[in-house]
Amino acid sequence: MTRINIFDPALQDNEGRPSTNLGDLIIRKSVDRIVDDLFPDATIERISTHTPPARELLERAVDADLNLVAGTNLLSSHIGHYNQWKLFDDPLRHADPPAFNAVLCGVGWWQYQDEPDAQTAWFYRKVLAPAGPHSLRDGYSLSQLHQCRVGGLYNTTCPTLWQLHGRETARTGAAKACLFTLTDYSRSPADDALIRTLAALYPEGLVFFPQGSHDMEYITSLPAFEEHREHIEILGHQPSSLDVLAARDTWDYVGTRLHAGIWSLEQGHSSLILHVDNRAKEIARETGLAVVARDDMDGIRRWHAGRHDGPSTITLPRDAIRQWQEGLHTFCERRAAERRGNAMPPIRPRPDGTYLNLGCGERVCEGWVNVDLATTAPGVLPHDLRQPLPFDDAHADAIYASHVLEHFDRAEASRFLSECHRVIRHGGVLRLVVPDLLWLTENYRRAFEDARAALAAGATGDDALARHDYAVINLIDRLCRHEPGGEMLRFRMYDPMPAAEYVFETNGVEAVRSILALQQHGRGAPDVQLPQSDTTTPDGAPHPTFWQRLRYAFAPERHPLTPPPPRETDHERLGRFRLSGEPRLWMYDEVSLELLLRQVGFTRIRRMTAAESAIPGFSSYALDTCNDGSPYKPESLFVEATK
Repeated sequence: MTRINIFDPALQDNEGRPSTNLGDLIIRKSVDRIVDDLFPDATIERISTHTPPARELLERAVDADLNLVAGTNLLSSHIGHYNQWKLFDDPLRHADPPAFNAVLCGVGWWQYQDEPDAQTAWFYRKVLAPAGPHSLRDGYSLSQLHQCRVGGLYNTTCPTLWQLHGRETARTGAAKACLFTLTDYSRSPADDALIRTLAALYPEGLVFFPQGSHDMEYITSLPAFEEHREHIEILGHQPSSLDVLAARDTWDYVGTRLHAGIWSLEQGHSSLILHVDNRAKEIARETGLAVVARDDMDGIRRWHAGRHDGPSTITLPRDAIRQWQEGLHTFCERRAAERRGNAMPPIRPRPDGTYLNLGCGERVCEGWVNVDLATTAPGVLPHDLRQPLPFDDAHADAIYASHVLEHFDRAEASRFLSECHRVIRHGGVLRLVVPDLLWLTENYRRAFEDARAALAAGATGDDALARHDYAVINLIDRLCRHEPGGEMLRFRMYDPMPAAEYVFETNGVEAVRSILALQQHGRGAPDVQLPQSDTTTPDGAPHPTFWQRLRYAFAPERHPLTPPPPRETDHERLGRFRLSGEPRLWMYDEVSLELLLRQVGFTRIRRMTAAESAIPGFSSYALDTCNDGSPYKPESLFVEATK
């Protein structure tokens, strides 16, 4: 049976409570109708788009045959500042979201914004099905998402309109009562004029529907409400209010809430929507839906007199709707077949302490012995890897060390690998991940050639020059920096950051996370320096990692550190930083790393990819891959050796 998960705006949370915006319930009804028509026998699960779900819900969604994202304004241009789609408590998780392969259904852009930034584009490419099919609410939203290099986009308008093709837009009949709405989060002096205008046009009275949870509070603050209080009936803020209203014979709708107006059209009543943001304005421009500006009292009077200035009927993009529906059905069938073909999940061994993750940082792995200079997470064993490893001879079946070796000098690296050889059992596998010197130099060479050509053409602010600047930084800065973050962090502090796509392709999730952290807490000027600190605290305990210090710099209350050490001279501070474990002290390519491994006794040395390994069950731990299977650190060299 097909299992579908709907990211549902009609849920306020994941405990079953309905959204406080009753328009979301109108959206749900339309989306459910689509799902029922296309997948009548499917099992449906739901996750709120308003509240970050628990990890278990996200894991279940990854296993669904289809993840359908419903809503009208979930997409935005700067997710580091604000994201309507509440997937995570920690915004840094947008750098590596679960691989939902999610599909959009009538989703649109939150307000008019500038083009999406690079980290937002990265997130949408990771979380959405890369080739669609995606149903967008309007052409503006489609063009914004297209800039994120997401494919398979269809402008289908909002699904709440899909039953209204050919409906007249001008007012018909002679209703003497009017249902109206206001929007509390978009307040305007024009709303007083609106109440007075409607009170004059509808002698039998007005009915106010508080679609949003604070709309009632808003209307009672308006002088016009007090003036016409006896003329206004107040509905309750609950879905049943619409059922009560639907039973009445005749009324018109005029108001700022888009979906209350569309619902009124579905009930067979005349409807005029007053646009307060891009939603109604863009939909009206493309479908002919009757919409005027909220302060256009003359337009409201003309519509009431049956003289609407726009198209006479609603026209839907029926070809786009049909193509999207066909594409959605095919997508779901194909994905379900693939998932049935891969029904057996990868077997995750129970290492029982025989798998060692040395220099784990934040990549702590359940079931492994995780070791780092500082206790970065519960259960991490603190140990200086420059010292003998705290394990018996022939203890480990597998040892994994990612981006550790380059932080030792050559003598320390040899001693560390000799310790790994001592600790690992005969036939055990050592997996090393280091920055690939050859990749970095070739990357620099390409950037150099492009920059030289740009200079020859007279360019001074060309993107090629920014790529060259970062390629130099990426190659040299981590070797010779003398302060936390170095030139790399300084480069990333520019807003907007130059050559962002290039930076993300080069450094992957690490770069995206750092930009999101800077965006979340506010970028400083490029010459801002982060707090300097020692490798150990005053009581001798290991000092927190660079990322812990970076988080402290932006949010000291949320991420406190131990008290700072006594003031030092510049030379003492520089010396301590150079020994802190952050700078690279050496670099490796495939040849030099193999020679070093052979010198300490390893055999069967081979280059691997991020996704392949001779360690049983290694792929199930996703240590070197993102949730979508791409390399976690693209600039890496992956090498394994057997004792």
